[in-house]
Amino acid sequence: MYLTGDLDRNTLEKAVRAGTLQRLRRGAYGPAVESEDRYVRERVRARQQMHAIARQLDGPLWFSHDSAALLHRLPLERVPSRTHLVRPGRASARADQTIVRHRVAVAEPDTTMVDALPATTLLRTAVDCAMTMPDLGAFMVLDRVLAEPGLRAQIADRLEEQRGASGSAKARWRLDRADGRAESAGETTTRVVLMRLGVRVPDLQIEVATDIGQFRIDMGWRDLKIGIEFDGKVKYTRMADGDPAEAVFQEKRRQDALEREGWILIRVVWADLARPGRLLAEVHRRLAERTSQAAWIG
Repeated sequence: MYLTGDLDRNTLEKAVRAGTLQRLRRGAYGPAVESEDRYVRERVRARQQMHAIARQLDGPLWFSHDSAALLHRLPLERVPSRTHLVRPGRASARADQTIVRHRVAVAEPDTTMVDALPATTLLRTAVDCAMTMPDLGAFMVLDRVLAEPGLRAQIADRLEEQRGASGSAKARWRLDRADGRAESAGETTTRVVLMRLGVRVPDLQIEVATDIGQFRIDMGWRDLKIGIEFDGKVKYTRMADGDPAEAVFQEKRRQDALEREGWILIRVVWADLARPGRLLAEVHRRLAERTSQAAWIG
């Protein structure tokens, strides 16, 4: 990452024209990110912007909220378009509109360094995100953070200390429903979408013994033997060392084995979550096949 004073103007302009450097923010440039994945490009660029801000601003600051979540490598519904930071003192009359300044107290135990940048700790970040982010983004952060032992109780304690503060009641509701067993943003999104539609999914990471081995189903109803599987591109890329044909073959064997044990699998992809009506209808149909819906809906 370079500030304008780090390179002479001619060298800087050549690099930008050649595409090796990109403008991050006023007075700051960073290496162009080569990735076909837009989400990856945006995350890297946001990190570069934070490095630039840390060099450009005087005085103490700590990156916070979803910006800190990005630094902690937590999943996000979307990469923040503005950088969030905690900074003591009064707001400037010429405040930078690309930055969201949170003029709140931050105790030293709530601060850390991540990627050589000052940030709020994982605990403080989780609390901030739970109190301020939209539902899905908050659940993505909480699900991942709750995979860390002991953090659920610490977050609950923090929220109890802030009882009555704006967003605290909403955050406690979210914490009660977050689950550290979710293994991907897709699984979290599937669960949250169904929850919004009034469907309770009680079990995650269900272990099932079959005649060809032990398998795990993302979520579902254990006693009804109905499972929901989120099928993401990354999942199949990782299977069978990235061999698509082998990955499909292995997944077919797995599904056949689970079905021999009496399981019904409902498969979900990102497109289903964008238009969830058909998914809801399928879940209702499968539940109705095996039990009264009344005990499981709502």
